[in-house]
Amino acid sequence: MRLESQRLGQSAANVANLETPGYAARRIVGVARVGGGVAGVSMPTYAPSTSRVEDDGSVTSLSNTDLVEETVNQASSLRAFQANVAVLRTANEMLGELINRRA
Repeated sequence: MRLESQRLGQSAANVANLETPGYAARRIVGVARVGGGVAGVSMPTYAPSTSRVEDDGSVTSLSNTDLVEETVNQASSLRAFQANVAVLRTANEMLGELINRRA
């Protein structure tokens, strides 16, 4: 759940900085932890950056945030978070049933 929260937060930062000149979008990658679990590591995306030619002829480097990719990332993270919540609820119900049977 923590990993998906990190992914949602990073995606939100990418979208919030869409119009920030030179902003480099990042993504959160899950890395296995020693002893179990997963840690989120922030890495750059490999989307190409774009630029815009201003009226005065100067070139402005734009963010490389891809809104389509961010939308997919957010939906995927939301579903993964919901799946984790369902697993925790089921584990809680099973533990409660076990305690009731043992009592």
